[in-house]
Order: sequence, then structure tokens, then C-alpha cells
Amino acid sequence: MLIMVRTSEVGSTTIVSFQTKYPTFSPADLERTMTQFEFQRGAVPISQVGGQTEQIFYSKDNTTIDVDWQNQILNFRFFNKINIVSVQDIINKILLQLKIDPSSISLMGVDCRTMAHDIGVPSDNLTSLISKESKSRLAKIYSGEPAVFSMVLMNKNPQEEDLQIRIEPLLSNPQESFFIHMNYRTKIHEKFDAFIVKFGENLIKDIAESVCVRNAGNN
Repeated sequence: MLIMVRTSEVGSTTIVSFQTKYPTFSPADLERTMTQFEFQRGAVPISQVGGQTEQIFYSKDNTTIDVDWQNQILNFRFFNKINIVSVQDIINKILLQLKIDPSSISLMGVDCRTMAHDIGVPSDNLTSLISKESKSRLAKIYSGEPAVFSMVLMNKNPQEEDLQIRIEPLLSNPQESFFIHMNYRTKIHEKFDAFIVKFGENLIKDIAESVCVRNAGNN
């Protein structure tokens, strides 16, 4: 049974991250750049051993930018957005301004938390992916019929790219919707660019539909 999946950017959070081999900019450089691009400065309190300090971030529309100074990671956080090709231009301009070029980047990543709707019962779909033999053996352990609540997929051999996808029922709508958490990492710029191009709502639909192509009752 093929299920028509519906997705929406609303409620999604996508983080694009760049880790550098060495510092390329200072807090003052970041402040000047954010002012140039009309981002507003903000802060949230964070607890540390021996006291409390602040995490500085910059925001504009549905975008925030922050830095993990200890690990040299620049984070672009996009709220209510999956199709990040549309913001790739501003990302590249900010990277250029902060002197982050391909030679200085050690790791690039995309982390997305989103949803897929109208998929049928999520747990039934996930349970349908395991064999009758497995369910029969597990039933003896559970003293009843087992069900799959969560699934994690990953690259078998992640030398060049590491993509992990977690799929489970959405807590606010567990009878019709999936929660999908996708985490992608690579050191290769060409592969990162190619992933950015294909990443979006259609990819989320493909992921959801890949575990919804048959009725759990037919397994």
C-alpha cells in the first residue's frame, strides 16, 4: 500500500554547521559581520562549573547564528525551514566575511528535526519492516505481539559521509505522523554541496515513504 506523505517546513529546525581547523575570526569580527548583515545580538544564560555565564547569539527573521568557540564551530540555525538551498547564498557570504574558506574547514554538517504527516499509524509502519520470524521470536520475550517504536538508520561504511536518520512517532500526533531527525557530516566539500542541493521536503518525503510502502497487516 503506497501512502501519500505530507510534509511542511513549519515546526522544523535545520542547523548547518562548519567546524574549522583553526580560529579564523574573533568575537569582535563576528560582531562586525553580524551588524553588517543586520542580525540582532542576543544572549541566553548557561550554567558552568563555578557559576553562570551567557551564550551570545545573533538573530534575524527565522535564523540565528552562534559559535562554539571551544570547538571552533559556527552554527546557522534555521527555524521553520527545510529547503536550505534558498539560504545558501547568505551562508556563503557570511563564511567569506569571517575568512572561513574550504582550506580552513575540517567538518561540515546538517542537522534537521522535522515531521511527516498522513503516513498511517507510525508504529505499524515501522513494525512492518521486521520479518515474521523476528516478530514471532520477539513475541515469546514480550509474551505478546511486539511493536517497533523507533528506528535509526546509518551509513554501513561512513568513511566519507556519515548520515544518521532517526524515525519514530511524533509525540503530539502518534497515530498519523513521524518525527524525523537527520544528522549529516562530511569532510568533503563536493559531497556537502551535493547533499545541500538534494536536501529538502522531497528528501523528507522519500525517507517517510520508504518505510510506509506497505501495510503492516500484509507482513
